[in-house]
Amino acid sequence: MLSYKDITKYFGSSLLDKAFQSFLINTFSDLTEYNILESNHIISEDKGIELGFTNNEAVYDDDDRVVFESGNPIFSHFIVYPKSMNLIDSFPFDIDFMDTRTEITRKAGSPTQTKEGHNF
Repeated sequence: MLSYKDITKYFGSSLLDKAFQSFLINTFSDLTEYNILESNHIISEDKGIELGFTNNEAVYDDDDRVVFESGNPIFSHFIVYPKSMNLIDSFPFDIDFMDTRTEITRKAGSPTQTKEGHNF
């Protein structure tokens, strides 16, 4: 099992970085391929996690689905789902998927910055 710190230590790493590649290979058996035309994530459905990348150097035409320069994808964020509890044994501030928004604010404190979003 991993803690969230085991994953966040790779923030800022290039997808092609050897240590990060080793972590991916040793942790996930079903990762999707990185394809900027499809999304900025690689996904492990088995583990319930999406690893997201920022790729400001890529040059591509989304309409014609042509990549002119692949750029350098940098690991910048991840999204976890309840299924990921099989992989990650602890989250910051002792939060878990059963916590309400109010409970998360109580545990983690008030956010310093928020973005307007849509509730569906």
